[in-house]
Amino acid sequence: MAKPSPSPGLRSRLVPTAIGDVGLVFSDRGLARVVLPTVDTAATLRRAGASRIADDVAAEELAARVTAHLGGEDVDYDDIRLDDDELSPFARGVYAETRRIPRGTTSTYAELAAKVNTVSARAIGVAMGRNPHPIVTPCHRVVGAHDSGGFSAPGGTSTKATLLTVEGGSLDDEEHTRARRHLSRVDPVLAPLIRAIPCPLPIAPRGELFRTLARAIAGQQLSVKAAATIFGRVAAKIGEADPASFGPDAPAKVHATSADELRSVGLSHAKAAALHDLARRVLEKSLPLERVARMPDERVVEALCEVRGIGRWTVEMLLIFELGRPDVMPVADLGVRKGAQKLFRLRSLPSPAALLRRAEAWRPFRSIGAWYLWRALDTPLPA
Repeated sequence: MAKPSPSPGLRSRLVPTAIGDVGLVFSDRGLARVVLPTVDTAATLRRAGASRIADDVAAEELAARVTAHLGGEDVDYDDIRLDDDELSPFARGVYAETRRIPRGTTSTYAELAAKVNTVSARAIGVAMGRNPHPIVTPCHRVVGAHDSGGFSAPGGTSTKATLLTVEGGSLDDEEHTRARRHLSRVDPVLAPLIRAIPCPLPIAPRGELFRTLARAIAGQQLSVKAAATIFGRVAAKIGEADPASFGPDAPAKVHATSADELRSVGLSHAKAAALHDLARRVLEKSLPLERVARMPDERVVEALCEVRGIGRWTVEMLLIFELGRPDVMPVADLGVRKGAQKLFRLRSLPSPAALLRRAEAWRPFRSIGAWYLWRALDTPLPA
């Protein structure tokens, strides 16, 4: 089948956010499409037919707003011009009402149907499933009668729950509900924290793995801000215009960039060598990243730890936050150990072995249990 030719009127921008990469597609009439995080959001944007990068002031401003929103800040999109010329009058009416739902709250399909003068909640669901502007048109705030209802974006109801969580709301999707019930039952000390804070961890893969690994290598032992700066310089050095958008030829570009050139943008000798090793393995197909998302957890650890500069902790973070694996227990992580010490009121840091024994009962939801230990560090606990 022939590939669709790019539309000269479309421009795209990939926006790194706290929940993963979000894609924005602009036409001459306004915002044409929002792509929520996928396994490879950049490739999804390319398939959308956007021919060039959106680098105008409007795109920059919206990207900043989306980043702030998904980082937990209260923003609005009331003034954003949408390309809705191809939408039906009914869909426009539904989306207009959806944008009136307050941040962090929800409305049911039936309630929305009444506001647009239709008796069909199903018609509302169909319109939500075709919404071209998620986040800006917040269809994640529309739920079934019992806080249910699907979500057509990548990640399904997990993504819906995440979007509500960053707004201060919550959605009891089935997987997280099972996890919270199980963890509260087998370890009652966790229960008050679980009741107080919804967990937004993904339960489906997201992110582009080569860029994620390259960014992890470049950012080792640096603050978040310094890591972002260095990685931006690396992207520019290898010829990637946007550090959030690595194309399929990025491994070849890294491999073709000398170690001296990589060190010139702030990488150490070891990090430059690690990036070259990662790129070489991907190019030689000894590290088939396209299959990593389907590998069992320990096979992912084994495969990625063969790369110079990548250790078990880095892979565990990728498994939890990028691949959405529910049963990873990063017992060597200092934050997890400190959270356990505080939550379980221990005199000293628990050893990895002791923490592993405690978490055995948490299976198959140890990732979510670990997330609550991280949150325990910045959450007041009951006396």
